[in-house]
Amino acid sequence: VWFRWFNEVPVMLLVAVVILVVTKPF
Repeated sequence: VWFRWFNEVPVMLLVAVVILVVTKPF
């Protein structure tokens, strides 16, 4: 369970960053 969690968290962060950049370009 830990390994899966460890792999999912960075992916979610990456997706969140991409969404932020797309919706609010700097």
